[in-house]
Amino acid sequence: MINSGQSISIKSRASFQIIQTKFGSFRKCTIKDIFLISIIFIISRLLFRYFLRLKFDSSILGGYQFLDPAWLKKLHIIYIFKYLHMQPPLFNIFTSISFKMFHDTNKFWQLIFFILGLINSILLYICGISLNINRILLIIFIFLFWIFNPSVILYENWYFYTYPAAFLFTSYITYFTLGIKKNHTLCFFLSFLSLSILIYTRAIFQIILFPLIWIFIFLYARHNFKKILLTSLIPFLLSFTLYLKNFLIFGICTTSSWQGMNLYKGISKVLYILEKDENYKSITFNPVENYEKFIDFKKTNVMILDEKYKPSFNAINFNHIIYIKVSKMFMDKYLKHIFQKPYLPVLSILAGLAIFSKPPYEYMKTWSNFNYQKLCRIPLYFIIYNFLNLYFKEVMKASPFFFVFLILVIIYMILSFHRKNIEFKIIYANLIYFMIISSLDVGENNRFRFEIEGILFICILNIILDMVSKRNFHKKVQNLLNWLSKTIRICHRSEG
Repeated sequence: MINSGQSISIKSRASFQIIQTKFGSFRKCTIKDIFLISIIFIISRLLFRYFLRLKFDSSILGGYQFLDPAWLKKLHIIYIFKYLHMQPPLFNIFTSISFKMFHDTNKFWQLIFFILGLINSILLYICGISLNINRILLIIFIFLFWIFNPSVILYENWYFYTYPAAFLFTSYITYFTLGIKKNHTLCFFLSFLSLSILIYTRAIFQIILFPLIWIFIFLYARHNFKKILLTSLIPFLLSFTLYLKNFLIFGICTTSSWQGMNLYKGISKVLYILEKDENYKSITFNPVENYEKFIDFKKTNVMILDEKYKPSFNAINFNHIIYIKVSKMFMDKYLKHIFQKPYLPVLSILAGLAIFSKPPYEYMKTWSNFNYQKLCRIPLYFIIYNFLNLYFKEVMKASPFFFVFLILVIIYMILSFHRKNIEFKIIYANLIYFMIISSLDVGENNRFRFEIEGILFICILNIILDMVSKRNFHKKVQNLLNWLSKTIRICHRSEG
């Protein structure tokens, strides 16, 4: 005989099956969902563009990370690849190709960034599904935390490597999770190819990620080791070519000659706060004239290595040959300081994470203020997203809420690492790697955060759902239904 509690349980399961039949599996990727995400993304971009009059901003072309536009327009891409040492070369090469192929580069870049944003939205959905996240929750999440996120809107309309890097990171993680789930060779290859392109785009991502992944696979998914090793060899060799070029031409073993300057900049900010010594303030990334008095260098007869300033903007040419020695000098200083005070990197990481915890759109006040002010015209827009980011700057200057939350997320990732599947291990390892390495360079960490924000928030969503399930949430709901049925039955009897 079936009691009322069991009856309710059967009915609830039946209603669940009806909903599942109508809307599809809650953990299965559907074309309808992808179509819905695509349509909402396209409509939202049309609304933002034509009602708010957002502009695609390429004013950053005069920034540190670019060669002068006049050089990019006339130099051959092999020349750029060969002699660029300040940054990985791909984004400068892409900019150079754009200048040579299109008269109105802004429209071309805007189209490319739009396409990347659309694909990124779909990849985040596929990644969430592959991690067994409820598809209804996932779609709501993508609408709220990606498509309508002011950070996404602003970075999508700003010509810089941050937005392509976010796409490449999402692609790298998504294809890897799919490769693990489907045991698909093409997915693994696309994942490692995305990582290789990322290494050619962002100095934070280093070739060491390849052997780290091999070790993880060997330890936790040995049956896939041979396949993953073989599919990663071509992307690995492609990445190794960049390191080999920099070593043979410039004598450095990284993709960016700024490594020493960036690391010292991080601890110098900490030392300035601790010791109040002006000598630690703004001593890196200075003009050539500040260093040539005590650093010897020879002219190379290569324009982008010899010119002290970029002609179009009269800005410092940080690809000057002297900065290789300058960076080595600061690396020596950095190592000397951390040997004397081993806690400095830890403080540097905490300072970087504190900035990392601020929303990425806060950084855009400086570089794309026009678009930022346009978004401010939407009622409650930034108030809502400040709340979603736990960013209560009106309440407290430092706004430590998301910082504390972020530390808790990192601790959870570390503590739960041993019991997670290999795809989670790889995602967690990549996120922790990025947050720690990027935080060693203190200053623009909330901009760095944008590059992993989509995957980071999907992981946070998964962690929340995991914690809810750990607390037997569904069982508690079932017990509540049983209790309600009993209460109703007692009430009926008392009335009788």
